[in-house]
Amino acid sequence: MKRSWLAMALILALLMSVPGTALAEETPVILGDRAETAVGDPEDDYAEDDYAETEPAEDDYAETEPAEGEPAGDEPTGDAPAGNEPIGDAPAGEDPAPVCAHENLAYTWYDDAAEYALVDGAQHRVTGLSVKSERCPDCGYSATYAAGEKPVETEVLADHRYIDGVCADCGYHCPHDGLDGEPHEGAIRYEPLDAESHRAVIPTVVNGTCAQCGAEAARETGVSGEKLQHHTWKNGICTRCGYACVHPDEAIAETFGKAATRVRAVDSRRHRITCTRPYRVHCELCGAALFEEGETVSDDTAPHEFRDGVCKVCGYALEPEPEEEPEMPAFSDLDPSRQLYGVAANDALTLIETAKRLGETLQPAVDAGTVRVSVPHLERLFTPDERARLDALSVRDRLLTTLYFTGFRDAVERARESDPALLSNAGLSLIEQIDARWTAQTEAERRARDQALERLFPTADADNNPAYDLEIDVSDARARYTFRPDGEEWFLARIAALA
Repeated sequence: MKRSWLAMALILALLMSVPGTALAEETPVILGDRAETAVGDPEDDYAEDDYAETEPAEDDYAETEPAEGEPAGDEPTGDAPAGNEPIGDAPAGEDPAPVCAHENLAYTWYDDAAEYALVDGAQHRVTGLSVKSERCPDCGYSATYAAGEKPVETEVLADHRYIDGVCADCGYHCPHDGLDGEPHEGAIRYEPLDAESHRAVIPTVVNGTCAQCGAEAARETGVSGEKLQHHTWKNGICTRCGYACVHPDEAIAETFGKAATRVRAVDSRRHRITCTRPYRVHCELCGAALFEEGETVSDDTAPHEFRDGVCKVCGYALEPEPEEEPEMPAFSDLDPSRQLYGVAANDALTLIETAKRLGETLQPAVDAGTVRVSVPHLERLFTPDERARLDALSVRDRLLTTLYFTGFRDAVERARESDPALLSNAGLSLIEQIDARWTAQTEAERRARDQALERLFPTADADNNPAYDLEIDVSDARARYTFRPDGEEWFLARIAALA
């Protein structure tokens, strides 16, 4: 019994010599090459006594001699760090910095060789891309690549890029299912059915902004009415539905039109009379002409039938007989400083200014009935009615009208632009009347008129130098005013009177 109590006393003494923390639950945490112990719950409240230090027994720190050939105590072995020395570049007492895995890289792409395949209304699948650049927002890493240097081996899903309702990449057309407008009747649509008719359809339409692609669009949601109609043809095409007639054989027809006769001069002795009958092939279904030509029925020649020098069948006109040259009166030049009817050669007036000055000088005498003023040779240009109307005009209007029809139309028109009142209404009316008659003249009449102008109102002198003579008769006297060009204008150079 005594021994039992002694054993229990020894055990109790041994237990009392162990620190209190040694009996708590221990959890090892490995940091580097050393182990530390996290005791209990760090959030628990511990009594101050729990952290009281106890002096270790002296024997716990007793050193022992190492065996021969072994390191003594805690000396490092080999390359292992001694005690708590850092490994590599890590600071003493800390782990090495972790390496970024670049899990959030952002890319840009080369898409010149990309191919797109539709997935749905929101996305398409892209292959054939290569990386242009990449950047990690976590660590700042970035890199760039040449086209094709870093191909993307996997497929990439990308959103559609809509422009006016069509994806700019894959060409997908948005169906505009998300329009929010009110339904209404749209424009009539024509659908071809067969060679004779089409269907006119009145659709129900919704307009608005598409929620999917953002475009302003319209979408048919149904049909509010339809009607069958015959084609409306123009040149074999229906103007409403665009159907093109195929001109079936059973619809092809031939027709002959009414014969037409054409007469044309061959030479000065005869003309040719050609009779043709039009031939036409057309489609009776659409009315289009498929072939047209004229079939010659007859082609004969016959002699002219002249009346007053003009063939009454074909209109051929004989050349006018050459007229005898009129005997030209002899004129004497006046001194350049001497005036004749208010005008002197030294004044160097233009054609228009000369006509105006002569009109101002002679008109009072004409109004008083003391003189008569006219322009010779106009009977070869104007009809008796036109000459009578000309004589009723003022002297200025007569001279300007003469200049207008003897080669100086442009000069008169330029002067009227700066002076709209240059010609009276009666003068303008006469000019319009003569212009209309000259325009309607036959070729032979125009030829005869031009010959008379060249002979009686020439624009060159005997030496073929540019010159124009304006002659006027004042009662029984005749005066000649000679003009020469300088640029666009003609200026008075000489005055002469009958000897």
